[in-house]
Amino acid sequence: NDDVDNCPSVSNADQTDTDGNGTGDACEVADSDNDGVNDDVDNCPSVSNADQTDTDGNGTGDACEETQETLYPIYRFWFPQNKTHFFTMNENEKDNIINTFPAEKFQYGGVAYYAYKAGAAPEGTSPVYRFWFTQNKTHFFTMNENEKDNIINTFPTEKFNYGGIAWYAYKADSAPEDTIPVYRFWFTQNKTHFFTANENEKNNILDTFPVEKYQYGGVAWHAYYK
Repeated sequence: NDDVDNCPSVSNADQTDTDGNGTGDACEVADSDNDGVNDDVDNCPSVSNADQTDTDGNGTGDACEETQETLYPIYRFWFPQNKTHFFTMNENEKDNIINTFPAEKFQYGGVAYYAYKAGAAPEGTSPVYRFWFTQNKTHFFTMNENEKDNIINTFPTEKFNYGGIAWYAYKADSAPEDTIPVYRFWFTQNKTHFFTANENEKNNILDTFPVEKYQYGGVAWHAYYK
């Protein structure tokens, strides 16, 4: 009878109630990892991850990818209005830009290089931090801890908004031989930084523009290109 059935809406003659909470297993939505998020909506049902962090936006939680040490693409866009580039590892962010803005506003440049995401980075890598520079409507990236801390401690969030770790890459002095350097330039005209892993692009800038326009800042970090 329904008055004693621990799951009256679903047939369960054995009345199994594994956790002893009075509700039959047949009527309970599973939470295999006991993180408070039901399996049917948990982006990592086999590993406890209550925060559901999904850095690359691919639908699989970082906790389920943290042992894979998988390389993920860093996508590049050209924003002609501000004459700046935009980089992201987040698939949702990339897709949203492509689907929302016309090509005249955000020109998709494909994969710039490959790096590791937070939670899936091998030993020896370091975080690359991301800031939003509100005045010029552009992002700034740095691996330098002192530079990151100086920005946070010097500028108000209304000017430089700290966005956390963008991805993980290698410092130049500890990079594996099969990685490639990502170069950094300072574009004096609009006071923004430009990053490229393309040797031809780097050399073209050095050979074409005076240092008063593009100041070469050396290697920012090392990454991969497939």
